[in-house]
Amino acid sequence: MSLFAFRPRKAVNGKTGEQFTSFSPAISPAALKAKGARLAGLFNGPVATLAHGSPLPVYPPGPTCNTRRITSYGTYLIHQMIKQHLIIQLDHMDSKTAASALSMATAAHYSGVVSAHCCGSPQLYKGIYSAGGMITEAVAPAEAFITIMKNDEAMRDPKFHFGFGYGSDMNGLAEQPGPDLGTPIAYPFKSFIGNVTFTTEQWGQRTFDLNTDGLANYGMYADLLNQLQRLGGAPVMKPIFQGAEAYLEMWERAYGVPDQTCSRTGTRFTASGLGRTLRLGDSAERALYRAGQPLSRPGRSYHYCVSGSGSRGGSVVSMFNTRGRVALIATTARRDTAAGLAAGMSARHIARHAHQLSGGVWVGQRLRGGSRTSTAFARGRSRSSRS
Repeated sequence: MSLFAFRPRKAVNGKTGEQFTSFSPAISPAALKAKGARLAGLFNGPVATLAHGSPLPVYPPGPTCNTRRITSYGTYLIHQMIKQHLIIQLDHMDSKTAASALSMATAAHYSGVVSAHCCGSPQLYKGIYSAGGMITEAVAPAEAFITIMKNDEAMRDPKFHFGFGYGSDMNGLAEQPGPDLGTPIAYPFKSFIGNVTFTTEQWGQRTFDLNTDGLANYGMYADLLNQLQRLGGAPVMKPIFQGAEAYLEMWERAYGVPDQTCSRTGTRFTASGLGRTLRLGDSAERALYRAGQPLSRPGRSYHYCVSGSGSRGGSVVSMFNTRGRVALIATTARRDTAAGLAAGMSARHIARHAHQLSGGVWVGQRLRGGSRTSTAFARGRSRSSRS
């Protein structure tokens, strides 16, 4: 026999009169005719009134849904979370409340929405991706996890960087994948990048092997990743290894950083930079807020896509110096111009506006403020920059 101490949970908000719980069948109305349903109705109705609130939630035979949508307090909370740039976690909400929270975030053009590990509403996933949110599914056996990831990827919004992750919920005593003899891994094995070697995990005299123990502890996620790599290769591993970047980009957008916007062809270099958004001297943070999220961020650079007539294959790059400031802006967009220079221009035309520094590098005239334009050649065509 077990004894539990608890505080009675109010079924009705004493200030607003809002009722927190009221149940309806999720699938079959016949379920409510069961004896358990009548008992639940008694405890959530007359007994709750006499006790000034339900002593504990009593549910009829499931599946059931709470008919009470998000309360006024809940609506206020979601709006305040958006205002404070907090991440809204939709898991563990009832389906109608989660749909209302997502609707509020979408109306506010707010990307800070996630389904983090379990118990969410899959019918909302496409809406989460469309808002720029992030989904990390509950961990599952390797083959099932790959199927889950592919299904989610099919719902993604292509304007946002897709990354994937897993929510172990191990600290919540969630079930972890057991041994999978259909796709055994071989020890030792290399990490996905190949720079780390993993052997079987050893705790004192206890050895852990994914093939016989399954995912027995946090340290064995490296083993599970190796199994995923064996099954799906790079197409599966790359979205997983891009999961952290996708999450951070979602968080950036929650703070107001614009999502990916391609630079337009035909933009002109000035002494300040390229067009109105790429500016020399900007910090990395300021460049994000001004130009939006780049396509990629290798090393000390932001790479942006280019749109418009003749933009195919073009790109714009902002390079940062060691102090974290934009020191060079380069473009391969053919219609972008810089004091008479343009990407795609032939050497014969370049000579009219610049002098040759060395090899295929030409330097243009000095602009106001001391900056210069330059052009480098590749396969007989120029690429312009400003520094």
